[in-house]
Parts: sequence; structure tokens; C-alpha cells
Amino acid sequence: MDKHKELEKLKNKIQKVYDENISHLDIQKKKLQNDIEKQESSELIGKTFVYKDNSFSCPSKKSEYWNVYLKVVECIDSSIRVITVEKNSQGNIEIQTEERWNNHLYGYVPCSKSVFERYFKKYSEELKQFVKRGERE
Repeated sequence: MDKHKELEKLKNKIQKVYDENISHLDIQKKKLQNDIEKQESSELIGKTFVYKDNSFSCPSKKSEYWNVYLKVVECIDSSIRVITVEKNSQGNIEIQTEERWNNHLYGYVPCSKSVFERYFKKYSEELKQFVKRGERE
């Protein structure tokens, strides 16, 4: 066999071993990353946050901004399930749950649990009063 073919064969062998190792290491890296994200997500359970100055489009007045309050309720793998509470600039109240595909809460800053609970209670009460208006006795 000539030298060129031997070198080509050796190169292919090395490439095969390299590919197998890279694949194995990539799987390990992804598993570790997932474990890290699960841990980070589970540490958020029970924590509360606020997104300040939410708005529609490009508001021109301070009254066109509002805050969104968020509480992390549970962790599902590396994603989180949250509840959000808000009353927008048009007076619409929204209390909703959602699953977020990861634990990144862009724009949210920590707030105390009592602040979240105060707004949750306040907006829940406003919703109850609104529903009562429509009841006939």
C-alpha cells in the first residue's frame, strides 16, 4: 500500500473515533445543561416578581403603563409554570397561568410575596365585584 492510502486510512480512523467521542460528549453536555436548568427552575418555586411599566405599543402618558405580577408555582422538567396578575391601562384585569419553556424571566425583577399577594387579592376582589353586578336576585 502506498503512503498516501495509509495516511488516508489513518485519517478516516481518527475521524471516526473523534466523531464518536464528540457525539458522546455532546450528549453528556446536554444532560448536564438540562440538570442545571432543572435545578435553577426548582429554586424559583414560590418566588415572586414584577414586570414594571408594561404597555401597549408606544405610550405617551404615564397612565398608559402598568405592572405585571408573577409567581412561580411549579417546575416541570426545566420549564416553569407561573401565575400572572395584572390590570392594564384600559382597566382589564387578567389573572392567568402559563407554562414557560424555560426559567428565564426577562424583564421581571424580584418583589416580595406580600406585594404579589396584595395585587392578587385586590384584582381577584375586583373580579368578584364585577361578576356580582351581573347577578340577578
